[in-house]
Amino acid sequence: MDDYVRERLRREDVIEACCKITVLADPRFTNGPASGSLPADLAGSETQTLFDDGANLLYRGRPNKALRKLRRAESMARVKYGRTSPVVAWIQNYVGAALKEMNRFSEAEVALREALAIREETLKPDDPLIAVSLNNLGDILNQQDRGDEGLPLLARAVDIESKVYGTDSRDTMLTRTNLAEVLTDIGRRKEA
Repeated sequence: MDDYVRERLRREDVIEACCKITVLADPRFTNGPASGSLPADLAGSETQTLFDDGANLLYRGRPNKALRKLRRAESMARVKYGRTSPVVAWIQNYVGAALKEMNRFSEAEVALREALAIREETLKPDDPLIAVSLNNLGDILNQQDRGDEGLPLLARAVDIESKVYGTDSRDTMLTRTNLAEVLTDIGRRKEA
């Protein structure tokens, strides 16, 4: 697969993830498997608007502007919902994505580790949002030539997604692809 096709698929996956997150923030959908404990007043709030604007800028390839909006949304969410709110974790995931697009990998890692820590503290161990954070963090570690650190995170993400979505789901298959890429990058191609 050439780089153009790979990049196009990656952007489509990011857009799909944004749609999932936006739906989860809608109070009508807060009983879903990945909802956590979302505040009822998030939908339609300035925090949600800033998040949506930042996510849209990120998908349109404007990570610098996206990061500014996402940081403002993050700051507002911390004040309104608390440091360890699932809302902060969602925003941090996107902050990490924006930083990754800007090749600021060490900063992205910090944001993604925080998102994972919040989700592990506030969600059930098999929540698919934890798998999202594990996948994102594993990918960032691999980008920094630390695939051996990312490998167990990606393996755990595959386990969670397999249980929640099934082994043949799109989410599980995408995470398995990331896992195979890490195995290849660290010289364990036969296991990929």
